[in-house]
Formats: sequence, structure tokens, C-alpha cells
Amino acid sequence: ASAASAITAAADAAISFAGPMLGAAFVLGAGVFVAPAHFERSNPYATATGDNGTIPVPSPRRGVLVANLGTPVAPRPAEVATFLRAFLSDTRVIEVAPAVWWFVLNCIIVPIRKYSSAMLYSRIFSEDGKSPLLLYGTEHATALQAALGDKDFDVQLGMRYGEPSIDRAIAHFMAEGVSDIVVMTAYPQYSGTTVASIYDAVYAAALRYRHVPAITVVPPYYDHPAYISAIARPSQAPSENPMISPSTAIAPTSLR
Repeated sequence: ASAASAITAAADAAISFAGPMLGAAFVLGAGVFVAPAHFERSNPYATATGDNGTIPVPSPRRGVLVANLGTPVAPRPAEVATFLRAFLSDTRVIEVAPAVWWFVLNCIIVPIRKYSSAMLYSRIFSEDGKSPLLLYGTEHATALQAALGDKDFDVQLGMRYGEPSIDRAIAHFMAEGVSDIVVMTAYPQYSGTTVASIYDAVYAAALRYRHVPAITVVPPYYDHPAYISAIARPSQAPSENPMISPSTAIAPTSLR
């Protein structure tokens, strides 16, 4: 009798425990199936909305995404911490067991580095609060827009980590009805930690939309004659340096 009672009690305990476990599994499973498989749930720079299923009015212009690494929004500890978490949480950049790395990043690196890095960033940010990467990245995109012309191309700057984000640039193209996007990274050579990570961000942003435009990427251009010429020009004639990014020099021949 005592054995039967023990078995009955164990069964009752298992049943009472199974209910909450099944409920938790259902919630977690729903989150997995509702969210796209490659959706970047930890991306702090992602926009909150995608499309509502409507087809935008088509635009005759071709979208050009000029993509770069990124920068903190401001040289303050809070903004630097957000940037560091986004950057160093990228599995393309850090290939360490996620559970171990989460502890190291959030409990050791970010709490310390957000202060020391903020002080270093404050030395290079401009008086109006812009980082060199954002300043020159904006000039790069503006020069490329001028080189390609406004009639046929819409050039947007997008940062892998930070603002203006790649997600925001894709949202702009979608709102404008752009049906063809060319992705040009600021990196002439391929690397999984840079170029592939940018591709990840572009496709993750596209997952939020039902009607996805055609996406083309400019292949590595480190050996392109126009790029080599642009790199060599400052050393050959420093006084005549036009201050145009080498990737701006190659873009018109790559996009037309």
C-alpha cells in the first residue's frame, strides 16, 4: 500500500510539473515559429516595423546601400555600451560558445570598456557630435550620389552597428518603392567578420518584408583598376588629391 501511495504521489507531482513545462515550451516554441529564423532579436538598431503586406508604388530608381562598420551614436558610456554589445555579440566577429561569451561580454568587457572607450571616442568626435566614420561615410555617400546622379539612383548610408543603420536604409528603400538594391561595402576585400556580417544584416532586414526587392552585392574590388588608381593617386599627386573615397571611384563602373 505504501508503495502504491508513493507511485501515486510521484505521478501526481509529475503531472503538476508537466503543465507549467508544457506551457513554457509552447511559449518558447511560438516565439521560434512566429519570428523569422534569421531575425536578429538582439539588434538594438533594428526598426520596429516591416511592411503590412501592401505592394509599394514602384520607383524607377535603383537603390545603392553604402555599408560600413558603424560607430557609437555618441561618445558617452551608455551609447558606447550599446555599440559594444551589438558589435561583440555578432557571431561573425566572435566565434566563442554563446553562453560563455555572454557572461564575459556583459559582466566583464562592457562594464569596463564603456567608460575607457567613451573617453577615447570623445577625443575623435567632432564638435557637433559626429564620429569620423559617420562624417566621412556621409561624405562618401553624398559623393557617390553625385557621381551616379539623382535620376536613376538613390544612395543611402547604412552602418552594421549604429546609426544610420542598415535596417533603416532598407526601410527607406521599401518606403520609396525601390525594387532593385545594390549593396556596396566599404571593404575592398572579403572577410567573414566584415562583409559577410553586412550581408547578414541586409538579409535580416529584408526578412521583415513580404515584398522583397532584388538584392545584388558588389563583389570584392581590391584588384579593380579604378580602385588601385584611386589608392595610388594621393601618393602620386598629394596636392591634387580630390578627397574622394576609392570605393566612390569604382562605384560608377560597377553599378552601370
